[in-house]
Amino acid sequence: MARYFHLVRPSSSGFAARVVLSLTVLVLAGCAVAEVPTTAEQPTATAFPTAPLSTATPFTPTALAPTELAAPPAELALPAPETLMALLPAGVEWKVFLKEVGSDQPLLAVNASLSFHPASLLKIPLAMAVLKIQEREGHSLSDLKAMGLGGRNFAALLEAMVVRSEADASATLEYYARGDGRLRDILDEWGLKDTGFDPMRSTALDLAAALELLYSGSAINAQFTAYLLGLMKAYTANDVHTLGRLKDGLPQAELMNKRGSLLNPTIVADMGILVWNSHAFIVVIAGTPAEGSSATFESIQADIESFAGALAQQLIEMLPDQKT
Repeated sequence: MARYFHLVRPSSSGFAARVVLSLTVLVLAGCAVAEVPTTAEQPTATAFPTAPLSTATPFTPTALAPTELAAPPAELALPAPETLMALLPAGVEWKVFLKEVGSDQPLLAVNASLSFHPASLLKIPLAMAVLKIQEREGHSLSDLKAMGLGGRNFAALLEAMVVRSEADASATLEYYARGDGRLRDILDEWGLKDTGFDPMRSTALDLAAALELLYSGSAINAQFTAYLLGLMKAYTANDVHTLGRLKDGLPQAELMNKRGSLLNPTIVADMGILVWNSHAFIVVIAGTPAEGSSATFESIQADIESFAGALAQQLIEMLPDQKT
């Protein structure tokens, strides 16, 4: 069954006009409403606001630009990986992947190719795909606030999904990206073969690859890359949790991350790009209680925070000539 969205762009005279772009969106039977709506209200022609694209702090790296990263030294290794492993207790199914951008070898990997439900972590590959579609259609950053779906422009939808993790915005953008099989095609082009939305699955390897493609500028153009990294960097009250604890030990570092969590089944996860002086690291970590385990959401979150704090210290030991 095919459904059609009409993208809406305000005309120069200030009146909204329908732009019939006939985006055929394939709706797979039986999908959960939270993932892909099986019914959708036809968007009405509405002039979108001309407010700034986002309230998020723009991502304006200086010496942190991907092209200026130091070449990863061949001998780079965590001083005590066993200490980090000890902070990932039994009774939890852990998926962990840590690497420096540009390096061929991970610094730490635990069940990195094991498929799991990534919760909101999947919103970053989805945001990348939406921006890739916009890029291929010839749209610029300013067009994100001039075009959209269901009464909201793309800028508002992307900010709601990435910064506030809003489920409705995510469902709308996934619905849009699925049209003509575009979402699957783009994920395949990026090599994210183990990542999908029906059902929602990925691996720590795939998620890390998506982050590295994003940060290196290999996935979307520079304008959209900076925009999405800015959304990931935007501060929210929960940023003190999970990988946010990296900033306790590395206060001068930049962390662009996305948390993911579910209560049923219990999933606690976070992934991000940690940029510290001339080095950038990809970190993906997720934990779910093993069968018969007494682990809880709170205990897994505490374990991830202990891991993040210890990782910050190990990075300082690994690169002692760097400023914290």
